[in-house]
Amino acid sequence: MLGRVARFRLPVRTRAPAGVLAGLVALGLSADVAGARPGDLDPAFSKDGKVRTSFGEYDAAQALIAQPDGKLVAAGIGEQGDQGSVFALARYLPNGSLDRSFGDRGRQTTDFGAEASDFGAEGAVFVLARYQADGAQDASFGVGGTVTTGFGTADAAAAGVAAQADGKLVVVGTVRTPSAPADIALARYEPDGGLDPSFSDDGIVTTDLGGYDTAAALAIQPDGRIVVAAGSDGDLAIARYRTNGSLDPALGGDGAIIVDLGRTERAADVVLQDDGRIVAVGDSFRSRPCCGTDRGNLALVRLGPDGSLDPSFSDDGTQTTDFGGDDFAASAALQGDGRIIAVGGQAAPGGDVVLARYDADGALDRSFGGDGRVTTGFSYFGAGANAVAVQPDGSIVTAGDAYLSGEDSFETSDFALARYRVGTGPADADADGVGDRPDRCVDLFGPGPVGCPLYERRVSLEYSRRERAFRGTLEARLVTMPKERHRALERECEIGRTVAVFERRRGRDRRLGVDRSSGSRRFRVEAGAGDAVFYAKALRALDSELGICKAARSRGVRAR
Repeated sequence: MLGRVARFRLPVRTRAPAGVLAGLVALGLSADVAGARPGDLDPAFSKDGKVRTSFGEYDAAQALIAQPDGKLVAAGIGEQGDQGSVFALARYLPNGSLDRSFGDRGRQTTDFGAEASDFGAEGAVFVLARYQADGAQDASFGVGGTVTTGFGTADAAAAGVAAQADGKLVVVGTVRTPSAPADIALARYEPDGGLDPSFSDDGIVTTDLGGYDTAAALAIQPDGRIVVAAGSDGDLAIARYRTNGSLDPALGGDGAIIVDLGRTERAADVVLQDDGRIVAVGDSFRSRPCCGTDRGNLALVRLGPDGSLDPSFSDDGTQTTDFGGDDFAASAALQGDGRIIAVGGQAAPGGDVVLARYDADGALDRSFGGDGRVTTGFSYFGAGANAVAVQPDGSIVTAGDAYLSGEDSFETSDFALARYRVGTGPADADADGVGDRPDRCVDLFGPGPVGCPLYERRVSLEYSRRERAFRGTLEARLVTMPKERHRALERECEIGRTVAVFERRRGRDRRLGVDRSSGSRRFRVEAGAGDAVFYAKALRALDSELGICKAARSRGVRAR
């Protein structure tokens, strides 16, 4: 047990309630509004910005990784009937569909047996598994890809894992014995899965902060020091360890800081800024002996590298955010520009995923979702986020669980992912790598193969010497929904559309004239013509109520 732990006690402070927040932001068709606000769901991700994946009965994603290639890996638990709980992995392509090159058509499950049971179960241990890129377990790691670590007579539960630059892995969690209600536990592993003897001699460290201490997450600094976020007797705690496993006295004098926000606090995650400052994320709530908790808020604390509260962050180093319900935090991430993302849910039936984005000074970023806060519903029965990741293009993705409808709805759930936009341009609904004007029509019929309804067009051209004019017709065919003709819509890409006639020349072609196709799809351009080759071209058009009318060019004709 530590002899002295630096503590900060602050007055109770909550933000104004969010009121009634919209569960989803409607994607309108206005050229100025549609899909343009940061915090909107991204329609390029599974058409509506949301994905659900089932492994069996009760499934919940608890961790999320964004790969450099834009793919996503979600990890958590899956319930498979009589087999009980298994470790579940799913990998997704950038568009939200399962990556069928991974595991069994995008999914992978591993049964670790009884020794990977919940915290408090007799004999529970840390379990660590490593997988190859195709989802198969890595046989070079531990025994068949799995490592288990016990803590003597203590029961243990892992909470987080992080990889060092040298390939070593650090796991943090909580251990409990009859004589010690709960302590922080760390284990460091060599790349092959063996415990690292350079870490506290045997690869294992336990820390007693003086109370009921439960670890939530860890992060590794560029210099190799390990930062842990934990709860300690209802307060937020941050501990930092040197590379040899000893507590780092440069943080708060003895390696640990405890922050009391005036209510009951619980740690959820910790992220590290490039300048060495530490951001711990959790929640702050009021305990009610009769019936659990009430009026939880997201809570953030930022410390300087020395462990002092950072006064440049929301005046006193702390920030709380209310979504209007009993809110809880689960995970956090940093964007490349220094803004902070915190996600979680609402501890009530029918609760939604909650997401908040903060500027570097701790204020809610009001360019995100209108006031810095976004809620997302998956079903009437509720959902929550347990993890968040930022993709290489800056998109924000959450992962958690969404409950299903039915008699046993609160015992049945799926992995639930949602992706949010961060830019102000239109979403890349047609997956061409660019967020541009054609992406604004994604809600017309739901994205087709190219995001917007797409119309192929054909132009015919002939020249009449008697009339001294070029004339022709413009025809359109809807190709993104081939089973239906939608002739009335096709006519909209034919009638009143601009067609230009050009003379083919060496260097730059000469435009002879422009006309708009009439009600009969015909166009006419008066022009004298010599012995040359001419062609007609219909210009590409975007109609927010129709889709994309592709450009079209006729074959060349000679005016003889």
